[in-house]
Amino acid sequence: MDSNNDWVGLRAVGRDPHTGQTVHVRFTPSELPVLTSHPAYKKAAIRAAGRALVTMGRSYLGGHLEVRWDLPTVSGSAMAVSEYLAATWAVEHALLAAGRRRPPDRN
Repeated sequence: MDSNNDWVGLRAVGRDPHTGQTVHVRFTPSELPVLTSHPAYKKAAIRAAGRALVTMGRSYLGGHLEVRWDLPTVSGSAMAVSEYLAATWAVEHALLAAGRRRPPDRN
């Protein structure tokens, strides 16, 4: 990577089907192979980002996820699923925007 400007942090939005609340996830890739999030306890989002990086052939990358809900009182398994999906989309969008996507193997 030539500079930090090669990567663009992009946001993805997901909606909890039960509560109608919206989750916003922003992913900023990094060449350091570590995934972090804010808030730090967003395990579903971190797992999703890791899986998306592997699927896209970029498992050697890491990055930072920022997860924000419209209302801070959202909780439960539906919340985790919404965060998982939004984090996956955020990673995919960030890598596609940077022009660094390698199609997944379809063997």
